[in-house]
Amino acid sequence: MATRSAIKIGVKQPGWYRVEQAALLDAGFNPSTDKQLLHLYADGTEQAMSVVGDAIEFYGTGLDTLWADTKTYWLAVESQPGQRLGSSSITGTPGDAGFPFQVKHQEELQYVSGIMNGDADNFFGAPSWNGPVNDVFAVHHLDSTSSDDALLEVAMQGVNYVSHQITVNWNGVPKATISFQDHNTM
Repeated sequence: MATRSAIKIGVKQPGWYRVEQAALLDAGFNPSTDKQLLHLYADGTEQAMSVVGDAIEFYGTGLDTLWADTKTYWLAVESQPGQRLGSSSITGTPGDAGFPFQVKHQEELQYVSGIMNGDADNFFGAPSWNGPVNDVFAVHHLDSTSSDDALLEVAMQGVNYVSHQITVNWNGVPKATISFQDHNTM
């Protein structure tokens, strides 16, 4: 992108984004630009997008690191048409049953270089020394009519050579006890 003229678009939260023609023009795009020649890039890889009237739309994701909270997307004009999102028809009615999905909540508050963490990075959440650690996260659009069981997966790692005993509560109700030795991960 260093050799091309492009618009820089910053995205902080995952979601569907729309960039209107007025914003494109304010950023210096020529109003006579053929919208089919627009290309959207993130991390050096072209991203599919939609051209809707005089605007572009795309699904963007933010960053959640210690160094940045904004992911950069680049909109450029090239000589060939860019990647576009396909379309499909969806059948069903509002209120149809939900679908299984996963919510991942992972704190990355501290970097500890001395802990071997396998293939994962060495960022960890709040330490639990002698008292409880409350970790709150929301599950949105829960299908209350589903009969499927929910699964809660908790990962802990010791930082000293003693026995560890962790009690996991869900909405204030004890659900499990995790016991392990030394620096092991559970």
